[in-house]
This record gives sequence, C-alpha cells and structure tokens, in this order.
Amino acid sequence: MPLVYVSGRASQALTLKIALGVFLGIVAVLVLVSVPGWIEQSNKNHARIVSGTMTPEKLIARCGQPIKDNTVSLYGTISIRDMQYQASHKNIAILSFTGEHANDSHLTAFHLGADIGNNALLPEENDPQEQLIALPCMDK
Repeated sequence: MPLVYVSGRASQALTLKIALGVFLGIVAVLVLVSVPGWIEQSNKNHARIVSGTMTPEKLIARCGQPIKDNTVSLYGTISIRDMQYQASHKNIAILSFTGEHANDSHLTAFHLGADIGNNALLPEENDPQEQLIALPCMDK
C-alpha cells in the first residue's frame, strides 16, 4: 500500500481540525448532559415563584370559589385566611394566607390530605412543585 506524504502545513491543519472536532464534541456532550438539570431547576424556580406570589384573589381567579373560606382576625391587624379546595378525587388542599390586611396576604401554608372532617390537621406540603401538582389550577 503506497504511503501518502502530507506536507507540514497540511498536517498541522488536519491536526487542528481533528482537535477542534474533538473539542466541539466534548462541549456538545456536556451541554446535552446539563440540559435536564437546567430544565429541572427552571421548573423549581417557576413553581417557587407561583407559590410565593399567590394571594387569595389570584387563587380565586385561577381556581374558582373554594369549598370553604374562613378568615380570622388576630389583634385587629393580622388576618389568617384558610381556603379549602378539592385537590383530587379524595384529597383536599387547605391553603393558609397570612397578612396584616385581608388584601395584603400571602401564602404561608399548604396542607394536602384526605378530607377527614372539619378539624383535620393535614400534613403541610412545603415543596412548591408538589403544590402545583396537587392543585394545578394555581398555575393558569
């Protein structure tokens, strides 16, 4: 088999092209490996923003009237508003809003569980993504 002689400059150009191809291939693999993590972080941030900026008015606008809506005023300045929604077939979601005024309240607790009576203490769900899964209308 005859050997082909490549001049010095052509050899350097070929080496640079191969090195560039390997480098770009490594960069492409790293980007593809990182994309799912970026998407996951983006979803977490979105859920945190939706949950963190939720107010009773937004909740009613997005999810309709609650099954139960109870507001208690403490010391004349602090209001606690509990709103109950049907989350799934057998589960309920109780969202508690606290603020200095009824119109200036924010979501402070999200409880999700089975409807077992008026005085049921349901476990608190602190993960904003789980909140949106349980009550997807919050993200309209």
